[in-house]
Amino acid sequence: MIAILSLEEQGDSLPGSPQHHPTQHWHAPEHSTSTLLPHHAASSQHAHHQMQSATPANGKPTRPKQKRIRKGAACNGCRVRRCRCDGERPMCGTCLHNNEPECTYNAMELRPRTAILQQRVDDLEAQLRLANEISNKIEIIRTRLPSASDLPMRVHSSGTSISPLAPERYLDAAQHLQMQLISVVDPMFGSWWETEEQPPSGLITVLINQFAMQEHRHSHDPLTPAFYASLHNPDSDTGPHLALQNTIFLLGSAYGGGVLSVLEPVFLRRAIFYLGQSLAKVDRLLDCIEAHTLLGNYYCCRGRQLQGVRNASTNILLAAACGLHVLSPPHWTTNGTPSLLAPPASWDEVRRRIRVWWMVFVANRLGSAAVMTTNDLPDENITTIWELPPAPVNSEMLQLSTIKSLYTREGPESYVYNDTANVLFCKTVALIERAGQVGVLAAITPKEDVAYWEKFELTEHILDRVTRSLPSIYEEARFTPNAPRVVLRAVGKTNPYIICPHLFVCDAMILLHKGLARAGNAASRDICLTAVWRAMQVVRKVQEQNMGGWVIPTMVTARIFQVFAEEYERLYALGDIEGARVLLPELKILAQTIKEQITHYPLAKVPFGRLKKHFPSLFTQPGFLSQ
Repeated sequence: MIAILSLEEQGDSLPGSPQHHPTQHWHAPEHSTSTLLPHHAASSQHAHHQMQSATPANGKPTRPKQKRIRKGAACNGCRVRRCRCDGERPMCGTCLHNNEPECTYNAMELRPRTAILQQRVDDLEAQLRLANEISNKIEIIRTRLPSASDLPMRVHSSGTSISPLAPERYLDAAQHLQMQLISVVDPMFGSWWETEEQPPSGLITVLINQFAMQEHRHSHDPLTPAFYASLHNPDSDTGPHLALQNTIFLLGSAYGGGVLSVLEPVFLRRAIFYLGQSLAKVDRLLDCIEAHTLLGNYYCCRGRQLQGVRNASTNILLAAACGLHVLSPPHWTTNGTPSLLAPPASWDEVRRRIRVWWMVFVANRLGSAAVMTTNDLPDENITTIWELPPAPVNSEMLQLSTIKSLYTREGPESYVYNDTANVLFCKTVALIERAGQVGVLAAITPKEDVAYWEKFELTEHILDRVTRSLPSIYEEARFTPNAPRVVLRAVGKTNPYIICPHLFVCDAMILLHKGLARAGNAASRDICLTAVWRAMQVVRKVQEQNMGGWVIPTMVTARIFQVFAEEYERLYALGDIEGARVLLPELKILAQTIKEQITHYPLAKVPFGRLKKHFPSLFTQPGFLSQ
């Protein structure tokens, strides 16, 4: 028997590289007897002559040097038996020698190793040229950037206001320019998306920046720079779970649009796969819950609202099974109730669990309000506090401030001026859902139902207190309770973090009273009109700053438009033509805003189509959008 290397080992070694063979023993037969077919006799005799000529003086023959065949040229039988094959056709010498009934080959077209290496060199050179071109463009445009005083200030996560060109800012000017120039870069360059490798570091930076610019859509408690840096960590055991990483990359590619949108199927497939792995292995469920929340936002962003709402409903139940809805001092656990998560081991872990819970809560409540369904976890069952102090304190000294205390008449929770951006966000979202659930029954509930009307009046009272105590739209967001206040009234600047609470309280008041207003209640109609005029101040400010229609939630824009349109038709029917025409500029601005939102949210086509159908006369006005 001849002991040889496997074909795969033989083909993988480069020419000239050392070969490590196992110990081999080869003995020449005493009598050469040929069993080959006649047309192979000459080659057999030539091989025998070579063996005789290779016999040294000591009389012991040495193994003849066989010609190496190219990789993939062996027959199927020799591959299975792991024998050396000479590649002869139609039948190799080994199969002839073993009297095999057949000798078959698979057609394989392999590129030479030198050609593969040359292609890699060409790709790297092309990438280097492209990087140099982009770098030159960025440097040219960088010299034309406005000064720091011309750009809006931004509040850092610590609460201090910093320059937009400061190095610690999430997105500096050069990164913004890189994102503008991404249209000349192919994000599918290389093979990372086929080999399940992590995306290139430069692409990760672009995706993170796109996500960070739109982070206010999911939470008003921004992620830290340290977390964003951890997304570059290729080790999934020490960095964030791959489900969370790929969901953030998915949203970054969706928000970036353009050439980045081709990456959405790649990251969506990865995110769903790793979410399943996390649930199956009960592995880092907090990352899994946060990723599920972001995935629901992606579904809504891409017009799959029902899928997003179902995702939010399932996710809040998973979060409750992990005990995130009962995070309150002093134990920060479910107080004996079984939980999928172990008790938190540190102050930072408690803070992160609270942050993730309110992300889940916001997604669930906004989904319930959008489709007018009952929420999946009543407010009465939630005892998680709104936020933690920045530094550890005695848990027994913390004020038990929860969503239930928000509905205490004259309680401190409805005075929101000192609240952080995320607490403002969560409280106003909670009021939207509550106002929708209460207001939908107002027109059909008899006055004798004292309990209902007390709840209605309390909701209206809390809404009024929250509205009156909101920070100005010119105040920068505060992300920690002790952060200083920065007011930009002099320059007339606003920001997405303060815009949403102002619009949400107006939307909640509309939801609470629109049923009665449609039933002919004049007081409720006036309250709705007051709310929409207040909201229009914010909408106009967004237009003045060219912040983009995507800053304003589509459902809010549609409801404001609807109130104005119904009032327009009412005044027109009463013959108050001048009064009706006063509303036209506002309606045109709202229609334009919805048109802008459609470019970011395909789902915005649904309310826009309904508005055109319900108010066809409006869209025939001169200068009004007709598409």
